[in-house]
Formats: sequence, C-alpha cells, structure tokens
Amino acid sequence: MRNRWLVLVAALAASLSGLLVALGTRVPASAASGSLQAGPFPVGNLLSYDNSDFEGHTNFIPVTNIAANGITDSSAAKLHGKDALKFTATAAGTTVLKLQEGSSATQINVNGGKTYTLGGWFKLPAANSGESITFGLGLYDSGGTWLGWSNTSPLSLSGTSNWQYVEGQVQAQVNGKNAAWALDSPKVTLSSAVAGQVTYMDMLVFEPRRAAQAIGAHGTCGSPTMSCNYSASNWINSNSVIGPQQTGKVLQSDKEFINPSTFPPNGDLPSNFNQTVCHDIEVALGSTSEWPVCIIAYTGTLSADDATAQADMNNFLSTVPPQQELYLVWQSEPEGKDFTSTGPQPGCPSGQTNAQAFVCEFDRQAGFVHNSPNFGPNIFVAMNSGGSHYGDVTDDSSPGDETKSDATDCSWMPPNNANGGADIYLVDFYQYTTVAGTDVNTEALREDNWKNWLSCATGNNRPIGFGEYGLDETSMAVSQPPTCTNDKNDATQAPLAMGADNVYLKNLPMSSQAELQNHVPVAMWDYWYSNYGGTPDCTVFTSTAAINTWQGIETANGGG
Repeated sequence: MRNRWLVLVAALAASLSGLLVALGTRVPASAASGSLQAGPFPVGNLLSYDNSDFEGHTNFIPVTNIAANGITDSSAAKLHGKDALKFTATAAGTTVLKLQEGSSATQINVNGGKTYTLGGWFKLPAANSGESITFGLGLYDSGGTWLGWSNTSPLSLSGTSNWQYVEGQVQAQVNGKNAAWALDSPKVTLSSAVAGQVTYMDMLVFEPRRAAQAIGAHGTCGSPTMSCNYSASNWINSNSVIGPQQTGKVLQSDKEFINPSTFPPNGDLPSNFNQTVCHDIEVALGSTSEWPVCIIAYTGTLSADDATAQADMNNFLSTVPPQQELYLVWQSEPEGKDFTSTGPQPGCPSGQTNAQAFVCEFDRQAGFVHNSPNFGPNIFVAMNSGGSHYGDVTDDSSPGDETKSDATDCSWMPPNNANGGADIYLVDFYQYTTVAGTDVNTEALREDNWKNWLSCATGNNRPIGFGEYGLDETSMAVSQPPTCTNDKNDATQAPLAMGADNVYLKNLPMSSQAELQNHVPVAMWDYWYSNYGGTPDCTVFTSTAAINTWQGIETANGGG
C-alpha cells in the first residue's frame, strides 16, 4: 500500500510538473542539471549550430499555444539557403517555445552576474504589426537550486514580411543571486499571434554581451615589408601579446590572403584546406573550442568552366572541419580594381562596368559555395569592402587614396539573389595619422566613409563586421616599407578610440541612426595587428593601456 501511494504521489508530481512546464514555469528543483549540447559551436555563440542555425534540426519544443507537431524545419532560411525553424500558433494569443535538445533538459553554463545578449532573426506575416519577442533564461545556482527566469524586455517587431533581427540583454542572476547555468533555454515568447500564424526563426544568438560575436586580430609579421610570409606562428605570437590572457581563451578571428607575398595578393583557393594558415593555427591550438573564425581571401576564379570550378570548390570545402567557422571572401576590397580591361568575367556578360563585372563574378563564386554538397552552417560567403572608397569625396589626406573610386552608390555591394549572395558584409576600416579617441561614426576624417558603407551594407539585411580594423598614429611615408615606430598616441588616443568603438558597436543593432537601413548584428571585429599591408599601415599597438583595453573588449562579460 505504501509503495502504491508513493507511485501515486510521483505520478501526481510528474503531472503537475508537466502542467507547469506547459505554462512556461519550471518547477523549483534542487541539484537540477541537464545534458550539455552536442557541438560543433559557432565562434562566440553559446548555442550549437543545431540550436542556432537549424539546418535539419528542430531541438526547440512547444510550451504554450503550439501543437506537439507545430515546430518543424522550413526551407525559408535567412542564411545558408537551407533551413529555418518554423512554428505555428494553434490559437490567438501568446506563443512560447524553448530549447530542449533530445529528451532531456539542455544545460548551458554561464558566468554569474554577467550580461548576455539573446537575439535572432524572425519572419512573420506583415499584417501582424505590434507583436514582440521576449527571450528568457531559466537560471540555477551552482548548487542546482532554481533561481527563476531572467528575461529581456519585449522586443518590438516591425510590420514587415521580411526577415528582421531583434536582440536584448539579460543578466545571469535573479534577485541578486548569481546563476551558474541556464536550463531548457533560451525560451522564446511571441506576443499576440493570430490563430494559425506561421512564424520563422533563424540564426539565434546567445552570447556574452560585447561589441561583436567574434573579436580577434590578424597577427604581425614583425617586419613592415611586402615580402612578409604570414604564418600561424605570427598569429600565435600576437595572441600571446594582445589575446585574452585567460586560460583556454584566444583571439577569436584571423584573416589571411592566399599567396600574400604579392601585392595585391593573388591566388586561387588551394585544393585542400590543410594548405591554409588557418589549418596551421588549428594544429597549433589543438582544442577545437579555441579555433578562431578564419577569413580567407582569394582572387582567382577557380576555373572559367563552371563544372570544373564547382568541383574545385566541392573538394576544398570537403576538407574543412565542421568545427571550423570559415568566411570565404572573393576579391577583398574590390572597389576601384579593374574588372573590365581583362574582358568579361567567366560566366558573365560582356560590356559590364567594373562594379557590374565584380558583382556578377561574386555571385558566381557564392553559387559555388552555396550549391556545394559540402556547404554547411560553419561556412559563410563574405563581401569584404574597402572603407576608403565610401567617402563623400576623394580623400587626399591619406596616402594612397588619391585615385580611389567612389562607391557610395552601393554598386559594388552584391545584392541578395538566387545564389544567396553574401552571408555577411565586412569592411576594412583604418584611422590614420590622427586618432582622436572617437568612434567610427563620429571620427572627423572618415566618418562619412563609415556611414556610407553602413547604409549600403545594412540595406542587404545581413550581419556585418570588420574584416580589418586598425588605428595608426605614426607619421607615414608613402613608400614601402614605411618607418613604423610605436604609435605616438598609443597610450592615450588609441585606447580611447577602442573604447569608443566598443560602446558604439555594442549599441549598433538597436541604433536608430539614419544610416542603419536594417537592424543587423555585428558578427566580426578583426584588428589588423600588423605592419604588413597594401598601404604603409603601422597598426601594431604596444602600450599597456592599449593592450589592456583591447583585452577587456575581447573578454567582456566572459567572452573571448
């Protein structure tokens, strides 16, 4: 009889627990824990690819106003041209879903008291304006005791049928009590859906709040010459100086050029990823959790024959580990390059202008990537602009800029198209000679370059970032190699500029400035910590103040 009573009590408890979970409330528990996510993970994101990019996976489960089979995959993806998560409201009202990987609760470790960003892309019927998204974390302390939910404020959605990005912040604490992990989170709440409303969700982010999802640097070769043979040791050595000085944390990005000893760098993708600097960095680091995002810039067209070029891309992508996040850039800083005199680009019409010829060939290259059977959520096609080409007028105050073409009409930006176009838009942006400690949006000499580029890039409604970013306070000579002494304001203006950009970029997705055509996340901030480049850049900083500032930006709220 006693055993039967215990069974009845257990059954009642289980029933009550299920009811409370269905209502969006977790039963207070002691020593609660769950299973950790299966990798691989995007760099900087606490959600795995399966739980953020939804390529064939639906690890989110219904909580409120969604039928048991009301969450599925959909081909209406935001990025990668494959899948998004689709959920349908069974009735009018609040609709809730949450992460649960497999049959057990999903545990994600957090740093108690730190601030985290929760964000994502959503697509819903335009007629349902006035709706909002709220993200929540169900938090426990280190002893496994339930603390409660920590939620973002309601994030307003626009009345549009286009994809839109929203993000908010939460602290990993409840009522002043610090959390050790989140369980069955994020929880996503959509307000006031109509009966039968279909909503799409993609590219979820759960990350420490900082200026960009991935923050890192290109390594210095130590010699400001064009013959620098960039290697993994250059990046590793730079990481030991300016990388996060915490165990198990490293710089989170690197950019390399195929065949960098020529200028401009010129080369096809190799036949095997093992032939890249990125692969050598992987080997040097060992642990896959420390691998940085790698930006690989190439200029060759692989082949004039589409079938051969597609096979070449397939072979290359087949050798990229799924744990390696990779941005492929065809023709870094294309603005101002001559794409006409050599005749039409392979597969593109004759008679096109430089910008038209570039956009056509970029689309062809993007197609090789997006259409490859080896294309996955860890691979991105990136457009990487030269910021100096987006000024209102030709900027004669910076050496090498005198003959640059103007790109403010956005003609060099590959638009979204059948091949997917660019998954992310990057820019190379430098402040030369006079670093005044202000952010890129108010920097007197080049703020127009930033604002014009930002307008063009965000018009495509994709993530953005810096492929290269540098602060240069030396008096430069146009000839190579330049005389690179330590930045004259290294200890004063450079840290101020870094700090100003840190604040600006953290707030950019929510900014209402006129140049921001769509609210988009900042995915990358890669510092060009090198004296090697196409112009006499002297962007290595050496002062304690600058190094400490950069490390603080990298590790903010537990990042890095």
